[in-house]
Amino acid sequence: MLIQNGSVFYDGGFHQEDIRIRNGVMEEIGPCLTAGDEEVVDASGCLVFAGFLDTHIHGCNGSECNEGPEAVRKACALLPNYGVTGFIPTFSLPDAETVRRAVQGVRAAKGCPGAEVLGMHLDSPFRYRTIAYYNIKVPPTREYTLEMTDHDLSDIRIISCAPELPGSMEWFRWITDQGVVGEVGHTECTADQVKEAADNGATLLNHFYNGFAPMDHHVSGALAGGLLEDRMYAQLTCDGIHVAEAFVKLTVRAKGIHRVVPVTDCSQFLGMPEGRYMRRDKEVIFKDGAARDPNGKLVTGAHPFDENMRTLRSMGFSLEEIGTMCGENPAKSIGETHRGKVERGRKGDLVLMTSDLFVQKTIMDGKVVYDREWDK
Repeated sequence: MLIQNGSVFYDGGFHQEDIRIRNGVMEEIGPCLTAGDEEVVDASGCLVFAGFLDTHIHGCNGSECNEGPEAVRKACALLPNYGVTGFIPTFSLPDAETVRRAVQGVRAAKGCPGAEVLGMHLDSPFRYRTIAYYNIKVPPTREYTLEMTDHDLSDIRIISCAPELPGSMEWFRWITDQGVVGEVGHTECTADQVKEAADNGATLLNHFYNGFAPMDHHVSGALAGGLLEDRMYAQLTCDGIHVAEAFVKLTVRAKGIHRVVPVTDCSQFLGMPEGRYMRRDKEVIFKDGAARDPNGKLVTGAHPFDENMRTLRSMGFSLEEIGTMCGENPAKSIGETHRGKVERGRKGDLVLMTSDLFVQKTIMDGKVVYDREWDK
């Protein structure tokens, strides 16, 4: 496949170049490439990005990825419509047994058509919050972690942990030695404990602000520590609901454009009509684009990846800044070197978008898997 005449994003800027994909890999990138007998896609007027990676997503279209293989397959099928070519199913579950069943379900679905499963993200149960909604306080241990994962960490990409839990620093050292990204989240820890977690290998902040104790200028808390810790990427749910515009801008200014990772935190509500639902054992009211419990607490996301990009644009971020945050940072944050950038030798996954960030085509391995014309 040859993609011609597009404005191609990489390394912080847009370039008028063509991209040749052969055998599922970007083989050649440059101006005015000559077409052979391959399929040619005219990207005139389009922005061209590497396929987007969503590193924190629970599910979509009425189901969540912890519910079994069919729920995962449903997500794989739908996500390319929004430009997502790879994702990390994320579980918020209360105990080792429920996590283990969810892990087994994802493993059973891997390799199905659509967006690729890039591993799993366990954002529980190593939490410490004193508010009533979060009643999980499980200290992290090797034994518990291995029990959750059927003694197989090979496809576990990220695990979250509250640094104030006993044994957490030893656990962070161990889990990062296993090649898993250690993540700080669902915590009321201090800024010093965030730094200590980074000293012990943690490199990621779990959907920043959400799940953290609120900022208090009298207290050196986790949010201040996360903003100051240059070694850690901050996941940020950029739907304009989870995190207010001023705090999105504060995060980018404090951490720099290269350390912010937009995520959707999406759930079963993406693609569903508004109304009252049960999410596991809790009632959720989905209204005005937000999923909240009956007391008004925001509980999860419902907006697709490309819509969040448009929200960032409405906040005043440039297309170059959005390309860096949404196009390249997610891959860097998880050590992914085969995706997440337009570069020779990387996987042939691309997204063609209008200048106002609507997906026109999604390409995986040099094949069109979503075309906006199909929806008309």
